[in-house]
Amino acid sequence: MRRPFILGWPTRLGLMITLTLTLVILIGCDSEGGRRAELIGGAPSALEDMTLDGGGLLQDMDGVSPDMSPPAQAPEPARGGPLTGVTSRGHWDGRREAVRFDGVTCLAPSPDGPVIWMSDTFNGTIRRLVIETGEVTTALGRPYELGVVDGSAEEARFESPRGCAVSSASSALGPALWIADSSTLRRVALDETGQDPLSVETVAGRAGVQGSADGVGDEARLGYLIHDIAVSPTGDALYLADRSNDSVRRVTMEGQEARVSQVATGFDGPGGLAWRGTELLVADTFSGRLRSVNIDTGEVSTLARGLSDPQGVASYGEEAWVAGFDGLIWRVSLLTGESEPIIGSLAESSPVDGRGDEVRLGGTFASIRYDAPGDSAGRLFYMDMGAGALRTLELAPVSAQTLAGPTFVGAYREGSLTKARFGSLFDVAGAPTGEERAVTWYVSDPTHAAVRVIDEVGGTVKTLVGGLQTSELRDGPLDEATTPAPSGLAYDPLTRSLYIADLEAHVVRRVDLDEGQIYTIAGVAGQRGSADGRLGEGLLDTPLGLELSPAGVLYIVDGGRGTLRALELSTGELSTRSEASAGLWDVVMTAEGVLYGSDELEATLLRLDQVTGRWETVAGSPGQTGPADGPNGLLARPMGLSVGEGGVVLIADAGNSSVRSFDPSTGSLGTFAGSASRPGGQGGYVLVPWGELSLYEPSAVMWDQETGRGGVGCDGALYSLWSEEAQVEEAPPPPPPLSELPVGDFEVTLGSSPDAFIPLSDGDTVTLHRGCQGAQHVWVGLSVEGLSAEPISFELSLRDSAQVLTRLYLEGEPWSQPSDDTFDQVGLTLVVFDAEEAIGRPLILGAEVRSADGQVGYGWREVTVAWGADSCGG
Repeated sequence: MRRPFILGWPTRLGLMITLTLTLVILIGCDSEGGRRAELIGGAPSALEDMTLDGGGLLQDMDGVSPDMSPPAQAPEPARGGPLTGVTSRGHWDGRREAVRFDGVTCLAPSPDGPVIWMSDTFNGTIRRLVIETGEVTTALGRPYELGVVDGSAEEARFESPRGCAVSSASSALGPALWIADSSTLRRVALDETGQDPLSVETVAGRAGVQGSADGVGDEARLGYLIHDIAVSPTGDALYLADRSNDSVRRVTMEGQEARVSQVATGFDGPGGLAWRGTELLVADTFSGRLRSVNIDTGEVSTLARGLSDPQGVASYGEEAWVAGFDGLIWRVSLLTGESEPIIGSLAESSPVDGRGDEVRLGGTFASIRYDAPGDSAGRLFYMDMGAGALRTLELAPVSAQTLAGPTFVGAYREGSLTKARFGSLFDVAGAPTGEERAVTWYVSDPTHAAVRVIDEVGGTVKTLVGGLQTSELRDGPLDEATTPAPSGLAYDPLTRSLYIADLEAHVVRRVDLDEGQIYTIAGVAGQRGSADGRLGEGLLDTPLGLELSPAGVLYIVDGGRGTLRALELSTGELSTRSEASAGLWDVVMTAEGVLYGSDELEATLLRLDQVTGRWETVAGSPGQTGPADGPNGLLARPMGLSVGEGGVVLIADAGNSSVRSFDPSTGSLGTFAGSASRPGGQGGYVLVPWGELSLYEPSAVMWDQETGRGGVGCDGALYSLWSEEAQVEEAPPPPPPLSELPVGDFEVTLGSSPDAFIPLSDGDTVTLHRGCQGAQHVWVGLSVEGLSAEPISFELSLRDSAQVLTRLYLEGEPWSQPSDDTFDQVGLTLVVFDAEEAIGRPLILGAEVRSADGQVGYGWREVTVAWGADSCGG
């Protein structure tokens, strides 16, 4: 479970620091030089060496960035992209996990076709998902080009699209997508299939003019926030939840213009809409009630109370389902008003797919929609804001599956680079391995009280220290030690030491990587203060950024006091070196010995006069923010610092979604990677030129001049940067042939059947079925032998020699136990999104199973996929 102060870290931290001066993040930059009289805490001994390969970038996702073509000039040779982990927000088209959204606030399944339309609000775009394949495209608008512009599908632009609905070709309204965009209502004409937009026109309201006036066309006035739109059961009118005016409005068409009239008032933040016959259900968000409107009389009734900020509602028969900020789906009886949560948990908000009680949801701001094809029990389409993903929630029995967007956002997962997940990456440090271009990455993950190590050669992420959420600080062997909230990092290549600041314990610690031990070297655990002195006397208050000088001085940003402290490693003496600067975040030292600091609150880069201890502003303007480059350039939330090629200072500029550069010789700011006009995370593990990177609020940056490699921490992902000399241009190797696949620590056998475990042999045929909801899947079973306790997780995959076609990962799944050392799974459904990629050719069906003690077992079968009968009896 996330700590409350970590949730929403990148977007809320500036305010939290202003209030508490306690929550901070940093970046440590590694420096080299001859030294060391003596180190505090322990002597080195042998520990298994970890080596990496700098070319371990995986590309098993097929996302592409819409409307983000390279600039007109020649492409930049230096490239970068996500290395491990995921960010939850951005604008990226593609399939499944490669997709990124930025604030979907409305969903509209098409009644005449297998697509879902989405208002991607903060991007200013309309997105379209093909349910069968999981393919997401940008149908209308251009990312972050905001405006109310009518015209063809290519010309149209949107400012803040929110409420949405689709009318069918058979209705009086015709085939159209209706979008509430800022203070206007806009009609998107669709082709006869209902899947392709033709043109966009504004039919009611006026851009930039808000109000609450009835009328026709641009004489009508709408509120800025129309939360949802519902097409009437008769198909001749629209109903709008006008949250800005706490009212429900009706829209009917008079030729090409819309007539707006008021139906009902007296709401407190009307949200999602749904129909119960001819009665309109309204999720009245801030009153915590589900209400109904008689659309003929305007009478408003309360059906249920005590709901938690309901944002969306869907209904079928005499039941309704309500969702809001709390990560729960509530079922409401429309006959009695009784309500109960049926999906999700208040205690855990990190999104998790699965079945029954294991399903976890992030909150939602979007409408939810009910879908019941055939005679099935139905499902809900749910936009999970915590995951930044569109998910389907089956109702009987309960299960959850991600249709599009990243999975396991904010989770704590070890394993391969593509499987690993993080909370918030506060800092990143890199250690060259001695191999060409190879770097070992260390990242601090305070959300999960851990420092993690990223092995590019092995393609894995493991925990170096911590992983147990606790307020207790324990030194000693790394596998027994704890670290409540690790923040800043600094690496010393001469002694193979990693220095770690802990902002909750108020200490700085040293990890001896050869010995495998961790020691506290400054501060007193649990005590906050500003006292100078040796270990046991000197006190720290929320230590953040760390920087190690060639002379053996460890500089510490003392976030709670806004001062720079210095720890002499040879003596253990802690002293104060600067005056206070309230927003001091990180510090870095150049080769000339000049110290620079970032001030997140004032949006400035500072330089320290080491004689007077005073900070001087050298870049940015106090209190002003912006993306401008040049001598008068501006910053926005500067965080982590490092030193790049030629002595430039690199700045993780979270507010500008980019890494900036400061040239001390000219006093000028530049943009090193990313773009303020392209905020949000990048989908898929692909390399692109630095200028085309989509970075989601970068908070940490590291550059290693020896290897020409850089690392950028963005929320829950680590991006790798390659210089022209260091980058690897060739494509990654295909998956290994069956003869070279791993065997594992115990036996795993694959099977295929919905009802019983039937083993598969190499060359067998597995059938592809259509389920009741239209999804295509193969039945998979697992049998594990040689374990004394049931496994804790497993991952299924189906792939060819070049790519993974689909995968399924589950944790905590109950197993049957036919004998003492055998555990079985039966009736697993592995969804295949694109049948054409799978049917009629040899594929590899694989399984990776993990036990509680860390053992891993693998099972592999060569199979051929063929069409089978529909699972609903077709």
